[in-house]
Amino acid sequence: MKSKKNAANSEGEIFHVIADFQAKKNSQLRLQKIQMNWEVTISEGCRKIKEQLVFRH
Repeated sequence: MKSKKNAANSEGEIFHVIADFQAKKNSQLRLQKIQMNWEVTISEGCRKIKEQLVFRH
């Protein structure tokens, strides 16, 4: 009976580790997406500023 409980316990731990890994991976992907959006926003902003400067001269 004890070994069955231990097996279930380690299975639960493995599941917990996998769930934790997935959560970390998801948050990393979310951060990458945010970073990419920022980079696009910044480069868009720079392009608009350059266009404004070109039009002024």
